[in-house]
Amino acid sequence: MSQARRLTTVTLIALLSLLAPAVGAGAKSSTVIVNAEVPAGAPTDPHHGYYLLHLAAGASSNLTVDVSNPNGQSVLADIDGVDAHTGASTGAAYSAPGTAPAHTGRWLTLTTRQVQLAPGEHRTVAFGVHVPVGTPPGQYLAGISVAVPLSGQPNGPAPGAHQAGFALALQAQRVIAVEFDVPGPLAPALTVSGARPVAGAGGMSVFIAIANRGNAFAHGRGVLTVADTKTRTTFPIDTFVPGTSIELPVAWSNTVVPGHHDVTV
Repeated sequence: MSQARRLTTVTLIALLSLLAPAVGAGAKSSTVIVNAEVPAGAPTDPHHGYYLLHLAAGASSNLTVDVSNPNGQSVLADIDGVDAHTGASTGAAYSAPGTAPAHTGRWLTLTTRQVQLAPGEHRTVAFGVHVPVGTPPGQYLAGISVAVPLSGQPNGPAPGAHQAGFALALQAQRVIAVEFDVPGPLAPALTVSGARPVAGAGGMSVFIAIANRGNAFAHGRGVLTVADTKTRTTFPIDTFVPGTSIELPVAWSNTVVPGHHDVTV
C-alpha cells in the first residue's frame, strides 16, 4: 500500500502504588528504556519504519529485530509479539508488555524472549512469523514489543502525618509494527452504529461507535452534525485497523443543552 500509516509507537505504561491513605502526597519515579529497530534488508514499508510482509495463508518467514541498550547500566529486555487494535482516537495501538496475545500477536514466535544487554550493547534477535491456514485475504497487524520489565512494585518515600505516599513507575515500551498483507481483494468498510453524549471537564462530547468491518486499513474524515445546536464538526480518522471497533470522542458543546438532539455522522 502506498498510503503512509503511523504503525510504530513508543508508549509509557504507568503503575501507581498507594502506600498510605491520607491527604497530601510524595512521589518518586524512574524509567529505564531499551531501543529497537528494523534491521537493514528486512521487508518493510517504503519508509523502513515497520515490517511489511506479503504472505499467503499458511506461509511462514523468519525475521530479526535489532535491540540496543542506551542506558549507562546493564538491563534486561523482554521481547514478544503483541496484538494490535485501533486506539481511542484512531491510529494503531498495541497491547501492554506481558499481555498474552489472543489474535495476530500469536502469529509471531520468539525463541529468545528475554536478553541481558550491557551498557551500549546491540543485539540481533530472531523471530518467526506464520499466517494460519485458512486466513482470508486482508491486511492484518501485530507488533514486536521490546520493554524493560518492572523489577517489582515501586517503593515511594514513607508518608508523614496526614500525608499519602505513592510511587509512580514508568515502563517504556518500544513497538515495531508487523503488517501482514494476505493476497486478495482489499476494501475497508467503516460503519457507525450509534452515538451517545458524555460530559467531561471540557464540556460535552459525542462518543461515536465506529467499526471497520472490512479487511483493509481505513483512513479519512468524518463529520458530526447536531442541527439544533448548530454543530458541524469535522474529525480525522487515522489508521483504523480491520476487524476492530471504538467509541470515538468528538467535541460537541461547552455546556449541557437539555432536550432531545438528532445526531448525524
